[in-house]
Amino acid sequence: MTKKPFVGQSMLASGLLDLIHSDVYGPLNTQARGEFFYFITFTDDHSWYGYVYLMRYKFEAFGRFEEFRLEVENQTGRKIKALRSDIGGEYLSGEFLDYLKENGILSQWTPPGTNMLLRRRPSKTVAQTPYQIWHGKPASYKYLRVWDSPTYVKRLVGDKLDSRSSLCKSVGYLKETAGYYFYDPFEQKVFISQNAMFLEKGFPADTRREELLLEESSEARPQTDAVTSSAPIVPTNDIPVLRRSTRVSQQPERYEFLGLIDWSIG
Repeated sequence: MTKKPFVGQSMLASGLLDLIHSDVYGPLNTQARGEFFYFITFTDDHSWYGYVYLMRYKFEAFGRFEEFRLEVENQTGRKIKALRSDIGGEYLSGEFLDYLKENGILSQWTPPGTNMLLRRRPSKTVAQTPYQIWHGKPASYKYLRVWDSPTYVKRLVGDKLDSRSSLCKSVGYLKETAGYYFYDPFEQKVFISQNAMFLEKGFPADTRREELLLEESSEARPQTDAVTSSAPIVPTNDIPVLRRSTRVSQQPERYEFLGLIDWSIG
């Protein structure tokens, strides 16, 4: 038996936070750092901009929605009007439903397996990105780095004779502050730092900086196509011939008396 096609038609929300889609995923087969097995998403219907929160248990959905609502309403100056989700128990608790009623937020439920977003998005290309619609300005990509690229990170403490940097891998970004997450394979730990030199052209972990610089300089030189041929190579003599002067050299007049002396002696 196949799913029945969606024959209804609904318009997109006309403004930010007019309608929020939410769903809970989990339990995940792989545990996230911090013993998280679930995550919940909140997606704005107007901009398609979304938030993701990690959870250890499904009943934390209500607390994550409170956190999400306080942040987005304070940042945008608008109010959430409706929350659309499936009929999962995490959304039907008395605490959750009472909270929505007290704050004037409508509850909208969909049957299980409904593709809430894809069936509502227009097929034509959207002129702006979700980030630009949500923040009112284009996103900046200058801080993006190649995932898992080797990176030299400056050491903040240590002996004066120790290396001033460690070869690590970039594994993430920070939301609260400027910087990146790095993984140190030698100490087997993840830490935060901003003082780093990314070697995005050399992915092997054992690649040295000198090799990368040499490779970069060689790429800048113009290269010619190599021609292969089965004909034997005949050596050629391209050594230039030295040029000799044909002018007749004459001795200066001040040495003419030497010839007279020799003639008189003879």
